[in-house]
Amino acid sequence: MINVTEGAEVRDAVIIRDRAVSVLREPASAGVCLVAPGAIGLPDLARETCVAAGIERTMRVVGNRSLSDVAYGALAPFLGPILDTPDPDALTALSGFRGEIERRRQGAPFVIIVEQVELLDSASAGLLAQISIEAWVHLMILAPGAARIPRDLRALLLEGQLVEFSMTSLSTDGVIAFAHGRLGGIVPWAVADRFVRMGGAAPQILEGGLRESVRTGALVSTEGVWRLVDEPRLGSASVWQLRGMLAQLGPEETDALSAVALAFAIPANLLGEIFGGDAVRALRAAELLVPIERNGLDESGEELLRIPTNLIAVVLRESLSPSASRALWQRVFSRLPLPRLPESTLRYVEWTIECGGVVDTQSLGVLATLANRVGRPELALRAVALDREIPRSTAMQVQRARAHFYLGESAAALQIIDEIFIGPGSLNDIQRIATLLAQIYVTTGQGFDRIEVILDRWITMAEGTNYHGMLAQHAWAMRTPAFLMISGDYRAARAAVEPLLQQSGTISSETVLIGGLTGEILAVTGDFERSLEQLESALELVMHTAELANYGGFLFTRIALVQCSYADWERQDRLLERLAEEQNAWMVRQGVVVELLRAVQNMQEGDFEAGARHSQAAVVLARESDPEHLRPLVLATAAFTAVVCQDLELAATYLAEYGTIEYRGTPLTDTLTRAYAAYARYLVDPSLGLDELRALAREAGEQGHYPARVQILLLLMDLGDRECLGEMTEITEGVTDRMGRAARALAQALRTGLACDFVDAAEIAIECSQHYIAARALTSAFLALRVGPERALHRRALDALALLSPSARALDPMLNAMREATVLSDREREVARLVARGLTSREIARALSLSDRTIEGHVQRVLLKLGLGSRERLLDANLGFIGDTA
Repeated sequence: MINVTEGAEVRDAVIIRDRAVSVLREPASAGVCLVAPGAIGLPDLARETCVAAGIERTMRVVGNRSLSDVAYGALAPFLGPILDTPDPDALTALSGFRGEIERRRQGAPFVIIVEQVELLDSASAGLLAQISIEAWVHLMILAPGAARIPRDLRALLLEGQLVEFSMTSLSTDGVIAFAHGRLGGIVPWAVADRFVRMGGAAPQILEGGLRESVRTGALVSTEGVWRLVDEPRLGSASVWQLRGMLAQLGPEETDALSAVALAFAIPANLLGEIFGGDAVRALRAAELLVPIERNGLDESGEELLRIPTNLIAVVLRESLSPSASRALWQRVFSRLPLPRLPESTLRYVEWTIECGGVVDTQSLGVLATLANRVGRPELALRAVALDREIPRSTAMQVQRARAHFYLGESAAALQIIDEIFIGPGSLNDIQRIATLLAQIYVTTGQGFDRIEVILDRWITMAEGTNYHGMLAQHAWAMRTPAFLMISGDYRAARAAVEPLLQQSGTISSETVLIGGLTGEILAVTGDFERSLEQLESALELVMHTAELANYGGFLFTRIALVQCSYADWERQDRLLERLAEEQNAWMVRQGVVVELLRAVQNMQEGDFEAGARHSQAAVVLARESDPEHLRPLVLATAAFTAVVCQDLELAATYLAEYGTIEYRGTPLTDTLTRAYAAYARYLVDPSLGLDELRALAREAGEQGHYPARVQILLLLMDLGDRECLGEMTEITEGVTDRMGRAARALAQALRTGLACDFVDAAEIAIECSQHYIAARALTSAFLALRVGPERALHRRALDALALLSPSARALDPMLNAMREATVLSDREREVARLVARGLTSREIARALSLSDRTIEGHVQRVLLKLGLGSRERLLDANLGFIGDTA
């Protein structure tokens, strides 16, 4: 009995195809059952499987909803006159079906491909189960889920005669791994996340969709950087498969689906009232309508239904004539409540305009607000442009300014805010303006004079009020540390921000602002753990409060930048997974940040080639949108990785682009950005010297910018500047961050030049996941051990080398050579085990059918690689198992 059940783990379409082929070649099996969400993409996989199995003769049976109650309805094309008799006999039907298959197969292996199996009538399902007993015919069932298969065919599954292969959607990591394997490149997080959110990220769908990919992404492969601008699309066969499904729906069901496709989401009760409860229940049973995930209820408490894949909605919209669309709009939209989800509101507006209606200002205001919350500033500007109310309300103008800021156009945002200042404004308007100004100021350093003015007005207007009075006073208190941070005095900023940490803050927006401000200042001064606590706590609040979603990207960027120095990648991965599960749409515009994170992580792990590809992806994304002002850092990082990978021409290109940028970037990254650029410039043109890097190190020290100072001193150490060793040892005294600990150990080793200190540094660096530092330390350790050999220390260095990542070993050819010289071959490992058990060379030779001389040669190489003086030492060690190295 064959019973292969693929669970929820990531799987490759090619692997499943090959396994299915092996089952089809097994005469005793009934066939295979291919399962995927919605069964989308399975017809293509079925055809590939038949071709790979060498089966040319096939029959396609398609379940039909309208014939699901008609005996043998699905097999009507293959039974001919038999169906003309009332209540056809089962034996007669089986005989006729067998004869039709014999006629078609002509003695060759034969496969019956069953699509839409959930719509089969019971008589057809039973007949297919019976015919599967024949050794010369196989079934290939394409199903959205095993539970949807008719009883007779499901019995074959339970008996193991029908083998199930489940093709579940991939996770974000699965998408990245799949694309990397197929294309030899890197798929940015924003691209992979988009695929996963579509619900169609199964391997067979990715195969055709990766190269078209998504609106907000770039793909870096061995062929270069691709800019991806289109929505992922499925193959044409899948489109026709969906069209076939839709053709079987009744008119009420089709109208209901079309209405949802045009509006994106409609309350379930309203849909039932307009089109009938039976139509809605049928669509839900077929999973063509599903509740909105996570935010399934709108503010009125009604359940919102949507279509599960974008593709079905596209097909429906294409099939509707303008007159049919207008008729549906007149029938449905007069009864629709104002949507509460951005995509719903977008379709609401688009459909109204298409059908000749006028969108009211309230709907456009909701659309602009929601669009900004989920990182769709271009949609917010579109909503503002459609607003016919002149002059525009302050709330609408604030959303317009925020959209420009998110598009990286800070000057335009500040100009709009200046226009708003002319009007009186309510307290809520003042709060919105102050919040946006604070975000612009902390991100770009622009607009401080406007903050002073707005806070003065806020305090004056809020006098005697409770909520706004307290919020305005606390905002004024945050003004001082923010100004000190932007001006570069991080020590004074930290002293000023400490009192803010004692505030309990009952107002959510205040808590978020304090968390963002204090988190950044604590990070710059080296208190990474407290910094992350503040930032992550604020982000948690944002993720549970829809009104605070504007701060989501801002806070996540700060967390990511802190992690670039703190390097707790497991913690960062957990956060990314959480965000993907929560489906925070504002994460879409964070692709630049995630790519920068991955680039830094790869560099710290010693894989500079992967780091270069990720930084190139970040450059492509930052050129399009840079709301967090990270483009200078991204370009400097890309130039840095390029020179490390010895691509000086590419580095020079990035440096030239870096020189054209007028803004300096965020306070958290500005000094480090200039340091990476200076390092790259020096390697492109060594005549420039190290004075610029040394000056930046002094500046970071004067400001109290700990992360930048450590990084700059590491760069100087890498360039052989011994003057910085004492300074590095001093500033990393007692630190707990990973980079600081590893840098301190390396600096101490470089000062003493002792092999033991270099080995210590390598072990600490590996523990801290700073493999590039460990590689530098091990290179120096092995050189020092050549001068003064010490067997125990040499063994420790080899053990550390075994833990070093392969990419980090590639940084120095000597490390790979040392690694190869210490790895036991399979034969050497076998001989070592036998020696450890007490066998002589002659006994080992007889056991392995080799000569005594050959065995003795193996023994000597084992002793050399394991660092043992004699075979007695190996015998005394009493080793039960010997791995690659001792």
